[in-house]
Amino acid sequence: MMHIGQKWRCVNPRCCAELVIIESSQLVDADQPRCGCGTVMKKAYERPTARRVVLAPDEAHGFVPRKESAKA
Repeated sequence: MMHIGQKWRCVNPRCCAELVIIESSQLVDADQPRCGCGTVMKKAYERPTARRVVLAPDEAHGFVPRKESAKA
């Protein structure tokens, strides 16, 4: 499946075409699109990005505060 914004590059060193997806596709053969030169294209490498997850204090790590029990 191809998603909007994905970049694909031709692996042929003489061609080096680049393709940016502007509409999603659910075609079966869309796993490896072909360039105009006939060569199979590959997804361009996208560097992973770190993002911060902000949780409310009571949601942190899935724990909830324990109620203090009255000791006799």
